[in-house]
Amino acid sequence: MIGPVTLEQWRIFHAVIKFGGYAHAAKELNKSHSSLHHALSKMQDLLGVPLVRTEGKSLVLTSEGEVLLRRSARLLENSEELQMTAKTLSEGWETELSIAVESIFPTSCLFNTLKAFYPQSRGCRLRIKDTVIGATISAIANKEVDLAIASFLPKGHSGTSLIEIEMLTVVHNSHPLAKRKGLVPERDLAGHLQIVISEKMSKETKDRGWLKAEQRWTVDSLSAALSCLHQGMGFCLLPRHEVEGDLASGKLVSLQVENILSRKIWLSLVVSKPESLGPAGKLLRDLFLEGINGSCLK
Repeated sequence: MIGPVTLEQWRIFHAVIKFGGYAHAAKELNKSHSSLHHALSKMQDLLGVPLVRTEGKSLVLTSEGEVLLRRSARLLENSEELQMTAKTLSEGWETELSIAVESIFPTSCLFNTLKAFYPQSRGCRLRIKDTVIGATISAIANKEVDLAIASFLPKGHSGTSLIEIEMLTVVHNSHPLAKRKGLVPERDLAGHLQIVISEKMSKETKDRGWLKAEQRWTVDSLSAALSCLHQGMGFCLLPRHEVEGDLASGKLVSLQVENILSRKIWLSLVVSKPESLGPAGKLLRDLFLEGINGSCLK
């Protein structure tokens, strides 16, 4: 019957193979040559299979030893991960963070920040919610997320300005409005379909982004709005960075609407539960604040 082999014995086994014998392994582990030889001999007795054999002056793995060395590597990795997790938890490091990010926030800015966070995250999991105004406000107000990037703040909450987004009124090049020259009176938009990116909103915010069109279709994502526009349907307010490629190719056209040549929206970073934000959350918050300098839009 196979006996209980300890983690320390597995570590010694790996060290002996890695350093090519007992002498070098003993030096690296700061143990005696005899203690390592005894540990490996006992380990082979407990397992009931030979792990190593001597060939001349060299110590080589047996076929059984090769299998067990390979499979036990993950065991040692798990052990190290568990110790790191315990250390992390003892320091109050969060195991998971949730973030609400408004869809108009540049994807490049988001993932550049997450890329910087990952090597320092200590295994902290992230839940990222792609939201629009109403859902973002609700997530902050109900403290459903740790951090939020929002264009509108609910009462009682403050944020730190991150980035200014320019919003343009755009249509497909086949749309009747695309043929208009010069300024388009705002009232002329009322007779055309408007595509609105929205979710369930409070009365306080339900009309943000609406240009008073009589007809409107409401979609729940920026990609859905773009799909409608690419089919030649309606007009929509969209962030410049999302449509620059289509504007450059001529597929989409930016309308010069009277009194609304362009809209600027400030996005802010909000900590919905500042009293309970731990070290991982503070690190991610600081990385967002440090990373936004306009270069992520280039």
